[in-house]
Amino acid sequence: MSTEIDLRNVMRTSELIVSDGLKPIVDDAEIIKHLKSSSHSYARSQIHWVKRWNSFWNDWKINPENAHLGLQNAPAMPVHNIAFESFLIELSETLASGSVMQAVHAINSFSTNMNFPAVTTKSVKNFFRELVIEEANNDITTGQAIPVTMPELKKLIRLHRNTNSLQDLRNLLMIWIGFETLLRSTELRRIKLEDLTFNPVEERYVLTVKRTKTQLKTKIAYWLSPHCTQTINRLLEKVGMDPKTHPTEYLFQPIDQRGENYLPSKHERRSKGKSLKTLLEQSDLPTETLVTSKGKPVKVEDVGTISANTLLRAFASMYESLGYKLKLSSDGRRYTCWTGHSVRVGGAIELALSGYSVTQIMENGNWGSPAMVAGYIRNVSAKDKAMVSFMNDELSDLEL
Repeated sequence: MSTEIDLRNVMRTSELIVSDGLKPIVDDAEIIKHLKSSSHSYARSQIHWVKRWNSFWNDWKINPENAHLGLQNAPAMPVHNIAFESFLIELSETLASGSVMQAVHAINSFSTNMNFPAVTTKSVKNFFRELVIEEANNDITTGQAIPVTMPELKKLIRLHRNTNSLQDLRNLLMIWIGFETLLRSTELRRIKLEDLTFNPVEERYVLTVKRTKTQLKTKIAYWLSPHCTQTINRLLEKVGMDPKTHPTEYLFQPIDQRGENYLPSKHERRSKGKSLKTLLEQSDLPTETLVTSKGKPVKVEDVGTISANTLLRAFASMYESLGYKLKLSSDGRRYTCWTGHSVRVGGAIELALSGYSVTQIMENGNWGSPAMVAGYIRNVSAKDKAMVSFMNDELSDLEL
């Protein structure tokens, strides 16, 4: 299979075999217009999966077994239903149903926005029903991040709150703030000092989150505990910053080699941000037209933030500081320890254990669906099911 594919060639060919005999021509500007309307991560996902589908298609259509279909010169879009099902079967051999569904969503979004038919046909939906049943029969469940528990958080606080290590103090606060807010890892990495407002009466910071995974523009406020506030101030004192003098600086930043301060803003190790221009260049698409509808350059996202890998290393470091050992996962491809999602899962579980409702947990974690919360707290909430209480009452007069 080829590895580098011109995204435009997904939709261009000298001949096209379709029922209406039309030859779809998609202008570069249409592709760019669609991609720049998406978040960087979703644009990247679409490019990745469309290229993956195109690579599969180029091999599938010239396979001698498919020669009778006469598709040797056909482009990858509009998607050929039989080939697409074969593609999904291939993906399902190495990926869970959720990951395969992400691929379908990405390809479907690209296809429909290029004015081609949706790929989510009835046969595709039936395929997923069968896949879910197969996973259930084989006892395959979606993995969940190892949760950070409240006792573990307290141990971390006692261990690192008064440390002289800038790195340990920063890493502690990533987990601490993540636990108190249930923020996603990307949202944690985006916290700026201007997002922190000190409430002198309560002696605590109010954190305002202005962008989430599901809302590009919002204002969600979180009251941080006085203990957390005090530790944030220790961190800011160490790096010589505060919300008034350095409002646009990120709370969590890369640390210099001596471990004494944050790296300067222009340092080469600082993140250059997520650039749609780079994504387009990697797909051999022009970038001259990469401007907003008002003619302004498309903004590069997250310039200067710590990387996702830095956050993962921070969580792993805190995990090990409690005496836990890193272990390889069953597939041997990654270590099993805390990840950015561990505070979100752990915080939700702790709230459920303390009797808070699903609605309250949803609000704190900015979840849009009770089903998402239920997935995290399923083992906790099992004891609250009606039959548990009913059977306890009915069998109370019987000896064990």
